Amino acid sequence: MRLDRALVERGIIETRARACDLIKEGLVKVNNFPVLKPSRSISLDDEIVVDKENFPWVSRGAKKLDFAIQEFVLNPKDMIVFDLGASTGGFTEVLLKYGAKRVYAIDVGQDQLHMKLKADYRVRDLSGLDVRKIDYLDLPKPEWIVADLSFISLTKALPRIMARASLGAKIICLIKPQFELSKKNIGKNGVVKCEDLRRFAVKNVVNFFCQDNWKVLEITSSPILGRSGNMEFLLLAKKY
Repeated sequence: MRLDRALVERGIIETRARACDLIKEGLVKVNNFPVLKPSRSISLDDEIVVDKENFPWVSRGAKKLDFAIQEFVLNPKDMIVFDLGASTGGFTEVLLKYGAKRVYAIDVGQDQLHMKLKADYRVRDLSGLDVRKIDYLDLPKPEWIVADLSFISLTKALPRIMARASLGAKIICLIKPQFELSKKNIGKNGVVKCEDLRRFAVKNVVNFFCQDNWKVLEITSSPILGRSGNMEFLLLAKKY
């Protein structure tokens, strides 16, 4: 059995996604030896020990937003926030840590949000919702937007939510070059290795934001790579 699956089936970790994160962070030992591959095969007799204290978040993605908030010197305290591509809730958890008033956790996937976040009165779980269909719901105007989206370009996913946002709203989004480029420009395993192509992808997203009263304020590299090893970038923009 795979190590990530075994962690879930033994009741040690809640989801395989979190199991993979912990393994890749070097926080899982099998028979007292660190294992870094989620696909590592183990037997029923193998002893598995997890150091959860050194990875407090529900997903490794939380590190990206936590870094951005500190790097850009921001404060979401008392803000109404839309978390796009919430998944297990790494970004949502960070927002709550910094005192967000209300977080709408939006994801096209079903039942991924961590149970402790579902149980938090400040969180509304909007699983199964395509961000492009946000207009059909009676929701407040977001004062903050955070986005960690996959398999869709930001230029296609964000227009309606950007139009809905309050004046002065801020958005922090992850730019993932592999989803901003044509398939012919993407290498093996979906990895964009060419620096020029990565810059081109970032430039396209920046140009997209230079419209409809939005302005890009900051861009920086993500502190960690994406799951496939892709470089990612954090962008901060504001609505004027």
